[in-house]
Amino acid sequence: MDFNQEKDFSDYKTFSWKPGSPARSELSQRRIESAIHKELESRGLSQFQGDADLYVVTHVSIEGKTRVEVDNYGYRGYWRGYQMSTVHVSEFEVGTLIVDLLDGKTNRLVWRSIATKTLPYNQPKPEKIEKKIVKIVGKMFKDFPPQ
Repeated sequence: MDFNQEKDFSDYKTFSWKPGSPARSELSQRRIESAIHKELESRGLSQFQGDADLYVVTHVSIEGKTRVEVDNYGYRGYWRGYQMSTVHVSEFEVGTLIVDLLDGKTNRLVWRSIATKTLPYNQPKPEKIEKKIVKIVGKMFKDFPPQ
């Protein structure tokens, strides 16, 4: 988390949404927005349509990764030996969520939090996805508003 230390966050009472880089799934994006909404409301901010004290912008990216692990085993003798290797290749995705809060008057960034998580390729059940999103967003807003 990073924030503008010159800002008094107690001055912010309302928030509104601005477009960013949404999740590739509309359902996941709605879950993310819902979790952020709950975090902000639990801290005394109210959603406002139109000009607000803060604007919330989310950026979501998913990147495919490949991990290659090589295990070598064998022995070496004086004259001979043997060595064998096995190669394990696994694919996974890394998801990154960035939440930016912009000052409503200046439209400048005042707070940012970034979360990165390894994601399974097989889609878990919707309840599990929602739980993970709520947990991740909760950690992101743990120290909000900054003191």
